[in-house]
Amino acid sequence: MRALASPRLGDAPGPSDERGEEMLRFWVENRLAVVVLLDRAAGTGYAHYGERFVELLVATTLAQLRSAHPGLRINATARFVLTRIFENTRRMLAAILAEHEQEKALREAIEAFWSYQIPGLEGFAKWVGARLTPVSE
Repeated sequence: MRALASPRLGDAPGPSDERGEEMLRFWVENRLAVVVLLDRAAGTGYAHYGERFVELLVATTLAQLRSAHPGLRINATARFVLTRIFENTRRMLAAILAEHEQEKALREAIEAFWSYQIPGLEGFAKWVGARLTPVSE
């Protein structure tokens, strides 16, 4: 979570940086446990983890957007879309980890996903920045 919650959207972890490698190593070493935590823990004491994962990513991203655009508030549409983005991220990561037992294939799938996800989040941030409503004084 710390690696995903980067200080800036443009500074998200990727396959070629230390934080991205740290996440990949963790996911490879704990593949099935992460699948359960992200998407298959219903009825267990960990059932809240997938939802909390999404909540933390949304909260961190909203804080980053607010920092980049002081005095602006996030509208309901942006919050809704961002929440759906990270719900899909959670499910996609779980699906990749469940499907790929071999490290090489898992890494390739994660890198393919990051090639889509990171530019997508950067585009979303630009869209939000152009549409945020100034907070009334």
